[in-house]
Amino acid sequence: MKVKPKEIMVNLPTVHLFDYEGEDAQLAANFNTFVHGKSHLKYEFLGTLGAQLVSIFYLQRNDEFSQLRESFMVMIESELEASARPAHCGCPCHSVHLEHGCLDCNCGDTNV
Repeated sequence: MKVKPKEIMVNLPTVHLFDYEGEDAQLAANFNTFVHGKSHLKYEFLGTLGAQLVSIFYLQRNDEFSQLRESFMVMIESELEASARPAHCGCPCHSVHLEHGCLDCNCGDTNV
C-alpha cells in the first residue's frame, strides 16, 4: 500500500504543559515517528508551573526559541520565589511563622 504524504501545520516553537513526567518525551517521539526527513522535533523540560510540568518543543534553536523559553523561565522562577516567601497576616510587621501566626504584633491572626 502506498501512502501519500500529507501536510501537517505545526507552529513551532511551542510550550506545552503536562501532568506526568515523560509525557513530553512521548509526544516528541510520537511526532518524530511520522515526520519524514532530516528535521526532528526536539524538546527541553523547563520546570513546573502550578502543578504541571512545562516543556518547550522546537526544530532548531533561534531567536524565537530563546524569547519563548525566557518568558516561561521567568514565570516559573516567579512562581518558585512566590511559593518560597512566607505568608503574612496583613499587619505591617510581615514577620510570620507558618505554624504559629504573627510573631511581632498582637493582631490576633494565628491562622496564617
